[in-house]
Amino acid sequence: MLRLLDHDPYDERAHLDLVDVLAESGRHGESRRARERYLAAMTEIGVTPALPVRSTPRAAERLRTRS
Repeated sequence: MLRLLDHDPYDERAHLDLVDVLAESGRHGESRRARERYLAAMTEIGVTPALPVRSTPRAAERLRTRS
């Protein structure tokens, strides 16, 4: 995904997939930074970001079990 983003830094799906993969693998700081890069890239080209950034099934399950 990083190579894809090097080639096309405005590929929204690649950004969102990267955020999901990093979060799912427990790399939360990197996921947050990837989300920030995504938001900056979309803002730069005047595209309204798809918010909230998708969460992984495991992340959604963790949120449900916290309650």
